[in-house]
Amino acid sequence: MASPDVSFVIATRNRRDVLLSCLRACLVQRDISAEILVYDDASDEDMRPFLAEEFGERIRVTRLQQNLGLVAVRNLGYREACGRYIVSLDDDVLLFDPRCVARAVEMMDREKDIAVAALRYYERPGTPGTSKYASRVGGEGTVECSSFTGAVVVLKRSAVIEAGCYPEWIYRQGEERFLSIRLLDLGYRIVMAGPPSAIHLYSPVRNRSAMSWYGIRNALLFDWICVPHPYFLPYLAKDIVKLFLYKITLANIPRKCAAIAWGLTSMVQKWSLRRPVSREAFRKYLALPRHGPIALPMDWSAEPLVSLGIIQSVSDLDLYLKPEKAHMSACSSR
Repeated sequence: MASPDVSFVIATRNRRDVLLSCLRACLVQRDISAEILVYDDASDEDMRPFLAEEFGERIRVTRLQQNLGLVAVRNLGYREACGRYIVSLDDDVLLFDPRCVARAVEMMDREKDIAVAALRYYERPGTPGTSKYASRVGGEGTVECSSFTGAVVVLKRSAVIEAGCYPEWIYRQGEERFLSIRLLDLGYRIVMAGPPSAIHLYSPVRNRSAMSWYGIRNALLFDWICVPHPYFLPYLAKDIVKLFLYKITLANIPRKCAAIAWGLTSMVQKWSLRRPVSREAFRKYLALPRHGPIALPMDWSAEPLVSLGIIQSVSDLDLYLKPEKAHMSACSSR
């Protein structure tokens, strides 16, 4: 049996409802051969029965007995994938353009030095806990980038394996930067391509405290492990100040200080992991824009998702796109 063009790799945990829509969106992608791999990272409820009921053998579900964390689960999926390309998706991302993956594959087949095709995607402005590196590069053209956001991205599997995938000690938050700069150091390109073709929903199931805690530590470890001399010390100092001041309040000062201290201590603990990239690769990383979300237009309509059978009605997304409903849901789930 021939290998598929692409392998969709989706890690999930306790997000049953939005996962169903995410998988329906994968299944309507056209002009590619594909496998869909779902990894249930020890959800409270075993997702296999209801996924089998709706999708049958069209998807392959692996249930993990222990919570490994997003990074380790993604690495597992990348290594088990059979496709030449990997479509790595968050479980709360819906593709609404049925040819977006095929276009990315066609481009990457033509231009062999592209390791990452980062798809443009929408996000509700002001969504708590989502990427702060909002894309400033709109339009539909191809733009070279320094790094990608893992929410919705097409990866050349061979390049990702060559670069070593994500460092699994990260556990969560910021893993894409490590892989991105390694790919640049190997001579590959990361590009943002095509018109907006997906929407990243705000799931109320989100541990924002952990996101911040791990995010600060991992940013400082990125500096230690990847940044070459003579850039390391000034870049580290800049990051410490930036991380401390970001969304600072009197209430979160102690936690910020603790997270920064954890990051600095981790640098000592992971002393032997330092493997800086070349100065040329780091300068390129600094000069290029970052891939990230585009603010959802006020006139955007979910009708394409309805017509493709991904959701039943436009109101299905109210919980994720309307701040007041998301807040009410989060409060009621506490």
